[in-house]
Amino acid sequence: MNFFSHTNSLVVMAALLSMAVFSGCAQAATAPLEDVDNTFVVGITSTMPHPAMDDAGEGFRTELTQLLEEAGYSVEFLYQNADGIAADMASNASTLVSQGVDLIFGLGTGAAVAARDVTQAAGLPLIFSAVNDPVTVGLNVAHATGSSNLLNPRDQMYFVREVMGASEDDTLRVAYLYFTAEDNSRILAHGVGEAFADSPVMDVTLFPFNSLEELTPQFTAIRSGNFDAIYVGLDNLLITHRAQVRTLNEQGTPLPMIGALNAMADMEGGMVAGLSVNFVERGRVAARQAFEVLVNGVEAGALPIDFPTEQTLETKVNLERARLINFTIPQAIVERADVVIPAEQ
Repeated sequence: MNFFSHTNSLVVMAALLSMAVFSGCAQAATAPLEDVDNTFVVGITSTMPHPAMDDAGEGFRTELTQLLEEAGYSVEFLYQNADGIAADMASNASTLVSQGVDLIFGLGTGAAVAARDVTQAAGLPLIFSAVNDPVTVGLNVAHATGSSNLLNPRDQMYFVREVMGASEDDTLRVAYLYFTAEDNSRILAHGVGEAFADSPVMDVTLFPFNSLEELTPQFTAIRSGNFDAIYVGLDNLLITHRAQVRTLNEQGTPLPMIGALNAMADMEGGMVAGLSVNFVERGRVAARQAFEVLVNGVEAGALPIDFPTEQTLETKVNLERARLINFTIPQAIVERADVVIPAEQ
């Protein structure tokens, strides 16, 4: 909202004085943030473009626009994307602040964390989404809240067992592929490693990589390791380069790939099944939080961070991909799936 375009208004002058008093505080305003033109300006700072973040951003924009219009307001979105470059994330948030936004939406862990101190210094609320573990990365602060995509490591591995049709006593050997430089990916990978360290029926081996160049030798090691399946967690780099992941898996006898990013369960990504959050829904949750802050003057930190539940998770299966690698997904999984890509034959 551009307050400075109305400098002759006594009402706006009073609002500016009030903002000046509280500009050094981490707390959001306690009264609705409204202007004479009833337009809010919301800045979106994104870690990188890829399907999951795009979905969360779409859900946020659509839901917030609808909520504000129903309440008699309009909204303008300003957008900054770091394209995965960590050094640009804080400066992108600062750019949005300089453009006079009323609130910043941090999309992805990197962008949200980078915006945390910038928004605090500017006295602006921060809403986030597509963040795996906001508490661990320090987003549980007074001026911020949002929607998490935190997944239960045990639930993920039990889903892998179901997709693989493993019986109660079968030992399943799973190769877990993850990018070490990404918080979301690393946190879930370590959670799985710890949860099944001594399991007699889940033999999970972590395959970390530091760059895309390391993917090839890691797949070579996976092919020689007598694994039953490959698991892909919440990993921005892998989903961005999912065609390369599929191609590497196809250089030998392809293993079933199962994971937590349902966008990879397409023909390009090559996963046969996924259990994940619905990122559009996660964005909508964040939009409802933003509405409370903007229109009702609720302090962002007073709104609890929203975590996914069993009811909000989405199961996706790709029967065509399963057919191509001669793999059968149990019918019980297919019947309860939220999204099914049918086999062509």
